[in-house]
Amino acid sequence: MAQAGANLVLNGFGDVDGTLRQIEATGVKAVHHKADMTKPAEIEAMIAFAKDT
Repeated sequence: MAQAGANLVLNGFGDVDGTLRQIEATGVKAVHHKADMTKPAEIEAMIAFAKDT
């Protein structure tokens, strides 16, 4: 998706810095959000974060 020009929001836990750098090297914007996908409020917060970012 990044190679096609899409900006990305990554979700998950752990170290994502290397992945973010690889994506940004393609020339798009990449950010990370740690929403717990079992918690609807956190999913909503991630979606709002994606829209705002």
